[in-house]
Amino acid sequence: MLTQTDPSHRRSASAAIHHPLSSALALSLLLLCISGSLRADDSGPQLGNGGLEQDDPTEQEHSDTVQLTPPWLSLSGQIEAEWTRREQRYKSRSDRDRSHESPRVAQLEILAQPWEESGLALLLEYDSEVDQLKADEASVFFTPGHWEFRAGKFYTPLGSYQSDFINDALLEFGKTRASGLRIGYTATEESGFALMLYQGEADQSAPHASAWDWALALNSFLRKDIVMGLSYQSDLADSDARLLSDSGDRYSRRVDALGGYLHWHTEALEVRFEALGALGAFTELEPKMDRPLAWNLELAHPLAQQLKLTWRLEGSRELEDGPKLQAGLSLNWQPTEFALITLEYLHGRFKEGLALDDNDQPFRRIDTLSARLTIGF
Repeated sequence: MLTQTDPSHRRSASAAIHHPLSSALALSLLLLCISGSLRADDSGPQLGNGGLEQDDPTEQEHSDTVQLTPPWLSLSGQIEAEWTRREQRYKSRSDRDRSHESPRVAQLEILAQPWEESGLALLLEYDSEVDQLKADEASVFFTPGHWEFRAGKFYTPLGSYQSDFINDALLEFGKTRASGLRIGYTATEESGFALMLYQGEADQSAPHASAWDWALALNSFLRKDIVMGLSYQSDLADSDARLLSDSGDRYSRRVDALGGYLHWHTEALEVRFEALGALGAFTELEPKMDRPLAWNLELAHPLAQQLKLTWRLEGSRELEDGPKLQAGLSLNWQPTEFALITLEYLHGRFKEGLALDDNDQPFRRIDTLSARLTIGF
């Protein structure tokens, strides 16, 4: 079954477009015009919040086949082929910095659950850019009743990061993978929380500093169609962005982070807003980038049963290499249950001094064009 790709595996890409925002607007209007004719065909799979749903005409036939794995073991995965191009324009020069890449990523998820309330989850990933196979997540879990206990290496509950785009939202600088223990509780269908104790990559310089950090997330449905959540992490330097890599991931004072999101969805529209930022300033960073913050707004509109158009508007403050403001659109087409094709374009503008090349020359704006084919199994 094809699942939405983890945003942590997305990469940037872009291309030169002389009138970026006008081109994006023209493309979206064209798609909206043709959507009426596409809607006339009510056959085929449905595209909704949970992905495609399609009746299997061979379900009875499959039930009579021999199962190759034991019933307590399940395997699933996906293969991604991506093409990316990026163009960054300088502030004081007429030339441009162009780059492109074509990464391929394969993921295999293994779920072993010999007992009803406990088991082991493993996510393996191969990335062609680094030519390496690694365990992205590995954990054991126990789920008695409304509780969940999980131990191993996985992502902390800071942030939600839901998106239809290939390229990461700017606020994903807070995404953190670490080894630890997570305790979760679902009070009702409308609310729950998760608490994680973990050991991060960053360390405090103080001689008796604690090696343990923690993160907490709360979520609740305000109404049937509106859900909100808040999250907190005691050490933002532990994030995969490695904000303090130049200082050896060491700091004199721990800086925590706060995130929040609000999702509203109907049959015709889905609205997602999220923000995440540091609650203090890193003394190891320059004052112009010592307290990073970012936000992301996405509006998703189904054009047809297999086609969805999503707008993005995002921004950042004091985030190194992050545009001050960026906008774009993404088109997702899922022709079958196991295939997804994504095309997207983004245009962003930098605040002076936050995005530099190897010679410390400042960039003024960036154009990003991306395409990806995802095959699930």
